[in-house]
Amino acid sequence: MLPIQLTIEGLYSYQSKQTIDFTTLTQSGLFGIFGGVGSGKSSILEAISLALYGETERLNSRDSRGYNMLNLKSDKVYIEFDFTNFEERKFKFTVSWKRKKKFEETTPMERLAYEWKNEAWIPMESADATLVLGLTYENFRRTIIIPQGKFKEFLELKGADRSKMMKEIFNLERFDLSPQVSNLQRDNNFKIENLKGVLSGFESISIESVQQQQNDLTSTQQQLTLLKNDFVQVEAEWKSLQEAQLKLEALRKRELELKELEQQKIIFDKLQADILEFETVEKAFKELINREVALENEEQQQIKSQQNVLTDKLQLSREIDAQNQQILKWQTAFEQLDSQKQKVLDLGYLETLKELELRLFTQREALDKGTVFVVEQERVETAIKKQIQESETILENLKSERIDASQWIAIGNWYQTQVFLTKQLEEIAKKQIENTRECENTLKEFEGLKVEPATWITVYTGKMDQLLQQITQQNQLITEWTVATELSRYVTDLQDGEACPLCGSLEHPQISHQADATEQLTLAQHLKSKLEKEHAELQKQQVLLQKASSIYDFLIVQAERLAKDKKALEIQITEHLSSFIWKEFSTDNPELFESKKQRAKALEVELHTLEQTIKSLREKLVMQQELTQKAHKKMAVIEMEISGLEGQCNQLKEQIKSLDLQDYETVDVETVKLQKNALAAENDLIEKSYKLAIDKIQELKPQLATKVGIWETIENQLQFIRKNRELLKVNIEEALERLQFKNRDEVHRILAKNWNLEEERQRINQFQFLLQNTQQIIAELQLQTAGLNFEQHLFEAKEQQYRQLQIEVEQAVGKVSALEQELLRVQSALEKKKELIAQANALERRALNLTTMTNLFKASGFVNYVSSIYLQNLCDIANVRFHRLTRNQLSLKLNENNEFEVLDYLNNGYARSVKTLSGGQGFQASLCLALALAESIQSLNKADKNFFFIDEGFGTQDAESINTVFETLQYLHKENRVVGIISHVEELQERIPSSISIYKNEEKGSYVVVN
Repeated sequence: MLPIQLTIEGLYSYQSKQTIDFTTLTQSGLFGIFGGVGSGKSSILEAISLALYGETERLNSRDSRGYNMLNLKSDKVYIEFDFTNFEERKFKFTVSWKRKKKFEETTPMERLAYEWKNEAWIPMESADATLVLGLTYENFRRTIIIPQGKFKEFLELKGADRSKMMKEIFNLERFDLSPQVSNLQRDNNFKIENLKGVLSGFESISIESVQQQQNDLTSTQQQLTLLKNDFVQVEAEWKSLQEAQLKLEALRKRELELKELEQQKIIFDKLQADILEFETVEKAFKELINREVALENEEQQQIKSQQNVLTDKLQLSREIDAQNQQILKWQTAFEQLDSQKQKVLDLGYLETLKELELRLFTQREALDKGTVFVVEQERVETAIKKQIQESETILENLKSERIDASQWIAIGNWYQTQVFLTKQLEEIAKKQIENTRECENTLKEFEGLKVEPATWITVYTGKMDQLLQQITQQNQLITEWTVATELSRYVTDLQDGEACPLCGSLEHPQISHQADATEQLTLAQHLKSKLEKEHAELQKQQVLLQKASSIYDFLIVQAERLAKDKKALEIQITEHLSSFIWKEFSTDNPELFESKKQRAKALEVELHTLEQTIKSLREKLVMQQELTQKAHKKMAVIEMEISGLEGQCNQLKEQIKSLDLQDYETVDVETVKLQKNALAAENDLIEKSYKLAIDKIQELKPQLATKVGIWETIENQLQFIRKNRELLKVNIEEALERLQFKNRDEVHRILAKNWNLEEERQRINQFQFLLQNTQQIIAELQLQTAGLNFEQHLFEAKEQQYRQLQIEVEQAVGKVSALEQELLRVQSALEKKKELIAQANALERRALNLTTMTNLFKASGFVNYVSSIYLQNLCDIANVRFHRLTRNQLSLKLNENNEFEVLDYLNNGYARSVKTLSGGQGFQASLCLALALAESIQSLNKADKNFFFIDEGFGTQDAESINTVFETLQYLHKENRVVGIISHVEELQERIPSSISIYKNEEKGSYVVVN
C-alpha cells in the first residue's frame, strides 16, 4: 500500500478540514510527522484505520466512539483516504457520521469505498480493505501502521499467536489440506463400501454360468425352427377357408342393404317432385313479392319523414317571429351606442390620468428624500478618504523602520548552525572520553592474562599446540599401559586345560611374565586429565581474548574516526565563525539577536494590522463610492420619471372629449373605474343582444326554406311509390292466373319451406349412387361365390389348430428372446465384475496413500511447519540489519515453540528471552522485524513500493543508535521502501528530508503545516 492523500474533518482535535498530501512526502523514502504531545499526530493513523477497516486502537464500537471521537465544536466527521495497493490500483475509502439534535447522540458511521476506473470513481460493493490489501485489521496494525506502544507486539507475541498471524498474512491456510484429504478419504471409503455392496450382487456371475446360458439358447432355437415350419402350412389352409367365409358373408349383407334402399326410393322420388315445384314458384313469384314488400316499407318511411319535416317547419316560423320582437326592443338603444362608447373611452383616459397623478406625487416625495441622502453619503465618503490618508502616512513611517526579512533568516540560520556544530563537538568529546575509558578497560583484560593485544594470538596458539602434543603423548602412554595391565591380568588368570582368551590354545608352555602397570596407568590418566583442564581453560581465555580483541580493534578504529570527525568539525566551526558578517550583532550573544528579532516580529504584526486596516478602509471607500453613485443614478431616474409622468398627464387631458374634468376633481380612481366598467358592460349587452337577434333571423330563414323544399321532395316520392305498387299488384295477379293458383296463400305456403336446394339435390344424388353401387357389388359377389363349397365345422377346426400353433410359436420366440437377453446380461455382468474388481484394488491402494496424507496434515502440522519456515526466513532477513544495529553483538533466533530469543555473542552466544532486551535494543529488534515483515509482504504482493508507519518517539535510543537506525531507514529508499515516523522530538526534524508538523490551536483545533 502507498498513501496518496488523507482528509480529516471533525475527528478528535481536528476541528476544521485538513488535508495531507503524501505524494511529496513519500518521494524521499523517509518522512516524519512531528508535533507536541496531544497535538493530534496519532489521530492520523486512527483516521486511516477507521477509513479502511472501521476500527481503531483506542476505542471500539462499545465505547460510544461516534460521540467520543467527534470534536465537541464540530457537528460532523468526514475522513477520506486515497491510496494505491500492491496491484497499482487506486482506491478511495471514506467514513462519515453526524451529530444528532441531542448533543450526545450521533448517526451510525457510513463507510464507502471507490476504485478509480476510466477516469472516474466507481463505487465498490464492499468497504472492507481486507479484500484490497490482503491484510486483516490486526495484521495491518502490526505490519503497515504500527500504533503507539504496539511496536514490540510482533516481537513479543506467543508462538501460537505469531503462527496464526503468519498464516493470515502469507495465506498459509492454503497449505492446510486436512479438510480436502478428509473429504477424499471419506469419498474413497464410501466408494470402497459401495463397490463391496455392488460386487456382492455379482457372486453368481462366472464363466461357467455364461457357458450354460449359451447351451440353453441353442436348444430352444432348434425347437422354434420346427414349430415355425408346421405353423406356415396350417396358416395357408386356414386363410383359404377364411377368404371363402368372408365373401359369402359380404354377399348376404349387401342383399339386405339393397332391400332397405329400395324401400327408401319412394321417399326420395317424392322429395325430387317437391323441389321441382318449389323452384317453379320461386322463379315466378319471389322477386315480385319481395319488391312489393320493399315498396310498402319505403312508403311508410317517407310518410314518417314528411311528418317530422312539417313539425320542424312550424317551429322555425315561431322562432323567427320571436327574434323580430327582440329587434324592436333594442333598436333605440343601439342607435345611441356610438356616443356611449366614446364616454367609456373618456372614462378610461380619466382612470389612467388619476393613476399617473398618484405616481407623480410619490416620485416628488422620493426626490426630496433622495437629495438629503446623497448629501449625507458624500460627507461619509470624504471622512473615509481622510482616514485612509492618515493611515498611509503612519504605514510609511513604520516601513522605514523595517529590516529585510532575508537578513533575519540568514542570521537565525547562522546561530542555529553554530548551536548544532557546538553540540556535535561536545558529543564527539564525550564519545572520545567514553572510547578511551573502554580502551583502558579492555587493556586491563589483556594485562590480567599477561599478554599484549598484538601478540596474544601467537602466545596462545603456541600454548594450545604444546598442550595438544602433551595430551597426544599421554594418550599413547595410556594405551600402552592399558595393554600391559590387561596382559598381566590374563597371565595371572591363565590355567592349564583352559582356553587362552587371546589365541584359544589349551596348552601354555611358555607364559610371558609382565610387570604390573596399574600405577603407571593411573599416573598417565591423571596427567591427561590435568592437561585437558588446562586446555579447556586456555580455550575459555581464548574466547574472552577474541571478544576483547574485537572490541579493542573496534575502539581503536572508532578513536581514529572520532579524532578525524573532531578535526573536521573544528575546521567547519572556524569557517562558520569567519562567515559572521553582521557588525550590529555578536557571535557569542544570540540573546541580542533574539531580542531584536522579537521587536521585528512585533513591528511586522503592527505593519500587517495597519495594512489590513487600510485595506478594509479602501474596501469600505469603494463600497461607499458605489453607494453614492447608485444614489445619484437613482435621483436621475426619478427626475426623468417625473418629467415623463407630467407629459402623459397633459396628453390624457387633451384626449378627454365627452367629460367635464371639473366634475371629477374629487372623484377617486376606483369610482371612475366602476363607472367605466358599468357603462362598458351596458354597451356590450345592447350591442350583443341586437346583433344576436339579427344573426339568429339570418340563420333561421335558410333553414325554413330548406325544410319547405324537403317536404315537397318527399311528397313527390310518395306519389311515385304508390304508382309502382299498383303495377306490381297487376303482375302478381297475372302470374297466379297463369300458374293456376287460386290465391296468394298457396304461393306463400310453398315459399315458406325455404329449402337448401343444393344440399337436398346432393342427398338425392348420393342415394341414387349408393343404390346403383350396391346393385353392382351384389352382381360381382354372386359371380365370385358361384361353385364355392364351404363347411363351417371344417373352418372352425382348422382355425383352432392355427390359433394353437400361433401361441406355441409366440411362446418359443419369447423364450428364445429371453434367453438371448439373459445371455447378454450375464456376459455384460461378467465384464462389469472384472472392471469393479480392478476399481476396488485401485481404491484400496488409494486408501493407504490417503492414510499417510491424513497423518501428515493432522492438527495443522504441515501448516505449522510451513509457518516455521516463513518465520525462520523472516528471522534471517531481520538479523542482517539487527547484527549491524547491535555491532554484531546480538542476533535473533527461533526456539522450538516458534518464539523469538536473543543470542548474546558477548556471553558465549547463549540464548535468552527477548524480554531481557533494553528499551533501545527492543526497539532495534522490533524495527528489524517490521522491515523484514514489510519486505516479505512486498515480495508476496509483488509490489514495487511498500510503506509503513512507526508511531514511536525514539526516546529509548542514544545518539549513536539513532545514527545507525536512521542510516538503516534512509537505506530503505534504495530498496523502494517508504517509512513514516511519528514523533514529538523536534531534533529529529533536522535529520528527516521531508516532514509535516501538527499544531493545536485552542480555538481552531489541530492544523497541518508542511515543513
